[in-house]
Amino acid sequence: MLKNACALLPPSFAEVYGLPLAEALTQGALVLYSDIPVLREVGGDIPDYLDPTEGPAWHAAVIEYARSRSRKREAQNHRLASWPPPTWEEHFTVINSVLRKL
Repeated sequence: MLKNACALLPPSFAEVYGLPLAEALTQGALVLYSDIPVLREVGGDIPDYLDPTEGPAWHAAVIEYARSRSRKREAQNHRLASWPPPTWEEHFTVINSVLRKL
């Protein structure tokens, strides 16, 4: 579903990791997401982040992305080309370093 989506648009207030974000970026889907720290950790500067309580900003962003010549959408597509998908090896490297400290 994400591969054929125009964009992922979850106005979330809390995330543990941001798996939907990682999945969307891996599939090449554009993302408008809540501006919360864990999502910036996963998506870096690729998505366009919005305050989840700012309905008018979300509305404006969706309208902008729906335009046939959206500069914001084109800019995110350009940034998306440089996004490195996470790997299990990286994940377990982090987990192992935390476990060694315990």
